[in-house]
Amino acid sequence: MKKDVNKTLIGAFIVGAMALLSAGVLVLGGGRLFEKSDRFVLYFSGSVKGLGTGAPVQLKGVTMGQVTGINLVYNPEKETFLNRVTFEITQGAIKIAGGSANKNFLGHEDALGATIDRLIEDGLRAKLKIQSFVTGQLLVAFDFYPNTPIHLVGIDDDLRELPTLPSDLEELARTVDALDIGGLVDTVTNVAGGIDELVNSTDMKALAANVNQT
Repeated sequence: MKKDVNKTLIGAFIVGAMALLSAGVLVLGGGRLFEKSDRFVLYFSGSVKGLGTGAPVQLKGVTMGQVTGINLVYNPEKETFLNRVTFEITQGAIKIAGGSANKNFLGHEDALGATIDRLIEDGLRAKLKIQSFVTGQLLVAFDFYPNTPIHLVGIDDDLRELPTLPSDLEELARTVDALDIGGLVDTVTNVAGGIDELVNSTDMKALAANVNQT
């Protein structure tokens, strides 16, 4: 009788432990354990400071996935570094209109590849954007930029690569670097000097006197 009781207690303990383990996995994993996803890779030539694992990946402002990894890739031939960013799109995050309510954007691999090819041709590109001005955190933002170049590194065999564009801050920095600051300062100085000379000229003073008399 005592042996039977012990077996019952042991069985109940094992069942309870497994239930707690399952609940813990679902809670700690945010319920993502059984969600399907597709993974992609991006390459950025500029800094990714502020971008971390778990950062949102958005399409037109809507979160569709998250960053899963960030690392540096060195090109010995060009002696350059690239930032390699991997991310995943959660199954069901994007729906296809006109179909079944359960028809997802991420479907059969061949159909998905053809769809992405068309989107890239239409201008689908990824940029880094500021998620929080307070913390400086970044996110990956996808949108459509027609007539922009398709930059692909092409060194990943296992993940589909998507094209990227420089961030708005990078573009601004490049524009500032391209400006002839010295020439611009000289031009502004000359214009200011010309205005001062015109305002203090004899003709302008005479014109002001005539206007007052009129």
